[in-house]
Amino acid sequence: MFLLCLIFIVCIFWVLQIANYTVDGIWAEIIAKLLAVGDIFYGENVKIFSYYLDFSYPSTILVFGFLIYVLNFMVEAKKNIEQQAEILKEKQKKADEQRLNKELQTKFVTEELKNKNCSILLDMNGHYEKRGWDDNADKVITSKELFDNFINRLEQNNISLKISIYENKLLIEIDNIAQVDIKLNVIYVLLNKMKEDLYNEACIMDWCGAIDTYKYEYEKSAKLNRLMKALEVAFSNGIICFNSFKIRYELNQNRKYTLVSLGGYNIEDDDLEIFKLKRIE
Repeated sequence: MFLLCLIFIVCIFWVLQIANYTVDGIWAEIIAKLLAVGDIFYGENVKIFSYYLDFSYPSTILVFGFLIYVLNFMVEAKKNIEQQAEILKEKQKKADEQRLNKELQTKFVTEELKNKNCSILLDMNGHYEKRGWDDNADKVITSKELFDNFINRLEQNNISLKISIYENKLLIEIDNIAQVDIKLNVIYVLLNKMKEDLYNEACIMDWCGAIDTYKYEYEKSAKLNRLMKALEVAFSNGIICFNSFKIRYELNQNRKYTLVSLGGYNIEDDDLEIFKLKRIE
């Protein structure tokens, strides 16, 4: 802005000079000092037709104009440098975030892969119904009888599973999560066949399982207690799980099951999402 003002002043005095108007006093000193800048480059009088043009004025205007260009160029260059520096800073920040996320993901996966043990709690119940002339009102079937029926079917098919009773539930232990799909297939097939056979005997059977993983033996008790709660609030003819199992299971290759959300349930004063395992056709 200051240089533009100087150019404006020089232009005014140039016009006055062309009009042969003489400026005295302090203004004459000011214009003389301004024209001295132009004289450095070219300050001769140039004859144009019958007139002599003092080239100190246009030289001074050109010098100030060039200075304005240089200053604007430097300002723009500084601005561009700062913008590029900011862009590089953002790129570096994103690269650092991606690297950190990758490191955290690798660490997370490494820790999750240590969860190799699985526990499956199975609960079964059933009742007889009256059909036609058959009176089944006095017939009852207990969970223990249903458990024994299931275990007998395992033995008849020479299928080995680590089974025990835990809090009136059937507990199945799997020490290698890589084999979980094979074990789940056995459970689903045998229980569905058992349900069908009992239905033919006028017995309506329902069952539900809950599965979770754990790394160390001392974690098992807490995991089982939570599975017990899940069976109470989300009983379904199938196997359910929490997000902890979902995360670990989805690290397996060639999975045979997908996990479908059943929504959130209040488990031990926490709102936890429960999923149901659905076989991929």
